[in-house]
Amino acid sequence: MEKEECLSWAVTFQKLSNEIFHELKTRMQAQTKIKLTITEYELILVLGHAEYTVISKNLAKILGKDPSVISRTINSLKNKGLITKNDFSNDKRKYSLEITEQAQEVLVQCLAIELKLVEEVKQKLKEFDKEYFRFYSGINEKQ
Repeated sequence: MEKEECLSWAVTFQKLSNEIFHELKTRMQAQTKIKLTITEYELILVLGHAEYTVISKNLAKILGKDPSVISRTINSLKNKGLITKNDFSNDKRKYSLEITEQAQEVLVQCLAIELKLVEEVKQKLKEFDKEYFRFYSGINEKQ
């Protein structure tokens, strides 16, 4: 595969990812009572599925985000009543986070929205594969 072709696929994949995340955010905004950003959704998703105590400091590493973004997101979710902060040690910079019942409900709604979108994307990819196959098989038959 040529360098230009690899770059083209990378750019195409990035564009597709951005479009999917934008569509997910749009649907979540329209279909849930509490409006979440993608980062807020990611954070409560991690907290909702964690089988251990999550310390705020670790969230930046887990989500691959800047600590300042995580700090603002935590404050936003706390203000929305979706997470609670609990003292973890004598160090005030360290605290554990838990999602509330209300966040559990929102998480269930958002996961349903995400799963529906994933199924739609998978269907579109199947259709694309069929068209791609037909196109290239047609070329091969003409040669």
